[in-house]
Amino acid sequence: MKGLALGASMRWYEHQTTAVTLFAVAMMAIALNDALIKLISPSVGLAQFMLLRSVVASAVFLSLPQTRRDLAALDRQGWLFLSLRGFALTTAMSLYFTSLIIMPMANAMALFFTAPIFITLGSVLLFGERLTAFRLIALVMGLVGTWLILPSFELALSLGGTLLGLASALCYASFQLLTRGIRSRGTTLAMSTIQTLAYVVLAGGWLAITSLRPDLFPTGEGMLDFLVRGWTWLTWQQVGILAICTLAMLALSLAGPNAYRNVEASAMAPFEFAALGAGIFFGIVILGEWPSLAAYTGAALIAAAGILMVQRAQAREQAK
Repeated sequence: MKGLALGASMRWYEHQTTAVTLFAVAMMAIALNDALIKLISPSVGLAQFMLLRSVVASAVFLSLPQTRRDLAALDRQGWLFLSLRGFALTTAMSLYFTSLIIMPMANAMALFFTAPIFITLGSVLLFGERLTAFRLIALVMGLVGTWLILPSFELALSLGGTLLGLASALCYASFQLLTRGIRSRGTTLAMSTIQTLAYVVLAGGWLAITSLRPDLFPTGEGMLDFLVRGWTWLTWQQVGILAICTLAMLALSLAGPNAYRNVEASAMAPFEFAALGAGIFFGIVILGEWPSLAAYTGAALIAAAGILMVQRAQAREQAK
């Protein structure tokens, strides 16, 4: 693969096979995070959840001497590009959750998971990466698996919801392409820290508005309340859930930039689907949501796509 050359000085987690494996595991941890968010959504708002989780994650990163050295080493352009990358992610998530308000969740998810297509196409157009047959097959398998997991997908989408869903996918693709494109601007720790700080700024600002001026928002139910709810005091159970979700966020914050800095973006795209397969498992265990046979088939296709890409990465490493 193109990208950073494997050398004697490369850290163990930067090797391509290790990087994609850690990323896939982190994506499965994020599926657990999403299930737990849904579990506590009737009583805790999204902004508060994101803020507390991000504050803890940022504190962990900033407590590391290496993180502070990496941040101090950034020049002005480095801060600019890494901040742009962080806000691309927070914008993507904000648009995604907004789309959930005006369309069925399955529709919003299906639109969001067009992001790997944009990542693959962007990596070819921007970085000149090869769209090999193996990557194309793996990507198609992931897309088919996504379609099977989301049997309630509807073709009659509202224009506004469609644009929001596609915009969230484009922002997320931009986030990952930026990770690949600016990998020389900062280290993985610097990228991860600024990413979590972007969450703090966005979620903190939104929580301040919803807490200080609750009259600005109508009282709703379900997802609407989840988005506009102000500050609430947490129970010990919710604190425990927050701790688990923070660990999941830390895992992806490190594994994501590490993978996209060391592996071609088009090769990483199929692993974005790992969260869907894990989502089936956590949906059963945590939420009691039993999937259909089609969903199991979709998860198998997604897993097969990931295995295919891991095997190809291993073969390329051995050939060097």
